[in-house]
Amino acid sequence: MNLLSRHFVHKCLLFFTSFLLFACGGSSGSTDQLEQPAPTPSPPSAPPLETPEVRVELESWTNTGGTYDGFGRYDLSNGGAINFNQAGDFGEYEVELQKGQYRVVLEASTPIIKTPTQVQLHINDCLVTTANVRGTESWNLFEDNLVTDELVVNTSGKHTLKVIGWGEAGTWQWNADRLVITRLGDSPSAPPSCVEPPALPPKVPTVEEGYDYGEIVTGFSISPSQYSASYAYQVYIPHTYNMDTNKGFDLIIVTDAEWHFDSFVRNVDRQQRQLIVVGLENSGRRNTDFRLPFAPTYIDFLSDEFLPQVLNAYRVKQDNITLEGFSFGGLMVGLALLLDDTEQPKFKNLLSVDGAFWDRSSEINTLLQQRHASNEALNVKAVFVGASTQQGNGTVVRSFANSLRQAGFMGVDIQELYYDVPHEQAVDISINESLNTIYGSGGPE
Repeated sequence: MNLLSRHFVHKCLLFFTSFLLFACGGSSGSTDQLEQPAPTPSPPSAPPLETPEVRVELESWTNTGGTYDGFGRYDLSNGGAINFNQAGDFGEYEVELQKGQYRVVLEASTPIIKTPTQVQLHINDCLVTTANVRGTESWNLFEDNLVTDELVVNTSGKHTLKVIGWGEAGTWQWNADRLVITRLGDSPSAPPSCVEPPALPPKVPTVEEGYDYGEIVTGFSISPSQYSASYAYQVYIPHTYNMDTNKGFDLIIVTDAEWHFDSFVRNVDRQQRQLIVVGLENSGRRNTDFRLPFAPTYIDFLSDEFLPQVLNAYRVKQDNITLEGFSFGGLMVGLALLLDDTEQPKFKNLLSVDGAFWDRSSEINTLLQQRHASNEALNVKAVFVGASTQQGNGTVVRSFANSLRQAGFMGVDIQELYYDVPHEQAVDISINESLNTIYGSGGPE
């Protein structure tokens, strides 16, 4: 290539390079390095979102369990709530919280006043606090209870809260609607240590100082002769039983002892009642034994086999024996009233707690008419307890009691006690008044 041609090519290359630099935003002043575009400034980072008031509906748990199988749900006019809460039962809840310090308030209700009920709060398996829950004299009169002002959340995100019914073992605690969680500010610089939860308080009756507790004897069982079954039972003996070997004692047979024996024993100890309590377990047969058509066979077993075994072992006043039952067991007690010996009834007192008298009600009415036709005398005391909430059997309890009155039996003493509680809490709330109605106010003789 000659000199003129090389010069022409060089000019073309310079022109082409300048054009590219211009098109790409560079400078034509240098052909050795392309300039980088200026970086776009980043927008300022947004401040962390503040967590608003968080309302945790306690009936919407992610998990429930505990000593007595966990919480139950029931309906309120404005939503739902939890019940079936005995000491040791819990619910777990997934909650979105920002880092910070929080106040926690429990909206709860309990008629229990003398023995404090409590709530225990955990976050991510760490104990935060244990707090008292005020008595409101109702299961459905909800009030705010401050649980803590010191719930510390160290990281933003999802956290697991655990709410535990706390208090004396084996006792009902409280119903609750929700937790209200409010952010108070930034969390402390030092995170709280994870506290090991204490053991559940022991099951110890609260009685007057100096009172001697009775004795519970366990390990008994009995098998009916007329059908295949086996029932475990246990016996509570008052502390005065061995002080006078000639003295007889009143007796109450508590069915569904798996659930209610301990509650009756606690009351008898507290009130210093001179009463033998026999707790007969249902062995998983309550839906058969307590209902028609099988109930008459079960009642025969009670009066002809089980009761004689107890009478042979303990000094019992045989003219003042009480039979107790709850729900289907309360229905069975009502049937026992109609099916017992018409001249000398084995059970002088019948305590039916929120009985399921809606079950085969027409057949129950037929039995009532047959009983009246065979003998108009009915020399017993019948105490009917009803739960008057929507979840209770109060309406059918009242109807059955009215049917007894209208039948015109002679000698029957009918007493009715109604409580504004859910079905499952009718036993515990009524024990003291029921036993006072049957035996008087308790205390040593």
